Amino acid sequence: MPKIAFALALCFPLSVFATEPAPTCSERYHTPSKFLANPDESVLIAGVIGWCRNNQNRLLWDEGYAQVARLWSTRLVEDKIDPDRPIPMDRLAFELRAQGLTDATVIPFSVNSKSEKLPEGLIYFLDQEGKKSRATHFAVGVARFPNQKQMVSTLLLGRRPAIIDPMPVCPLPGNRLPVRLRLLRSYRHPYWLMITPEGQVTKDAFLYEEGAWHGEVPLDAGAGEYRLEIMVLGPEGPEIAALFPLYAGVPRPLLPQTKIHPAPGRYRNPDDAETAMLALTNRARSRVGLPALALDQKLSDLAREHAMGLLMARHASHRSKRSGTLADRLRKAGVVFARAMENVSLTASPETAHEGFM
Repeated sequence: MPKIAFALALCFPLSVFATEPAPTCSERYHTPSKFLANPDESVLIAGVIGWCRNNQNRLLWDEGYAQVARLWSTRLVEDKIDPDRPIPMDRLAFELRAQGLTDATVIPFSVNSKSEKLPEGLIYFLDQEGKKSRATHFAVGVARFPNQKQMVSTLLLGRRPAIIDPMPVCPLPGNRLPVRLRLLRSYRHPYWLMITPEGQVTKDAFLYEEGAWHGEVPLDAGAGEYRLEIMVLGPEGPEIAALFPLYAGVPRPLLPQTKIHPAPGRYRNPDDAETAMLALTNRARSRVGLPALALDQKLSDLAREHAMGLLMARHASHRSKRSGTLADRLRKAGVVFARAMENVSLTASPETAHEGFM
């Protein structure tokens, strides 16, 4: 029987499956940390708890703060840096973000003392800043010198009006990022502000449902660094509850990015600093096609008086127990206005304040 060979050719259409790009990092904000205190730190923790008991003040221990506090003390020991020098706030903010912390108000204090003893300066710092700052959380971190007889202790005090659910540090661009939070008592009306990679500002309010505040942040300006700011209305007016970057489709920096500003000592008096602040503001307005602001002497006097009060209180706030809100101050001075706004900052120079305002 003759044999016949068959050849069968199968042709399948080539399909290209679109895959969603992966985030540039896997870290998340607001995730719990683990920290085991050493004997030196246990002494300091007991001291802070005793201070809270004596002053009827409540401070919650935060393990993320503790990681940063120990890291900072270790750095001071290894680099032989004088603890009395001010801690660079940009570096502190970077280390806090690296631990997944987004609190906008964190006050640091470092001191050199004998090992296994509570530093006197730490209690003095608590007396000065503990109640005034309205801190809600604290942590300590200790590192010993090679001789084991001296140690550097770092205390961090922070205020956390909003408890925010974990969220990605590197979300995907083009998505809407859900944000869920709860507020401490006496805080209300949360809303968010966001600066896109192009410098545009968007904002919206959170909605309350099922025992928490909910919102969605649109990451629709393409890949880049977004800066998210969560605002709340507190006992002393509006304040920043959280401030942090979101790296959508771009790598997260491995080192802090520091901007170098002229030393504040070049301003001989407050008038010079105020003139510099006005020039910086008008320069920024000019870049986006807005007209320059004109200086009003009565408003300047009110602003300087409020700034002096903030400096004495060591706390930036829109509301003062003595002078009230901005509207109260304007009405008392006889200023007629339809709408009034202000920005406040507690920084070392006009340049640093301007950067925060922008």
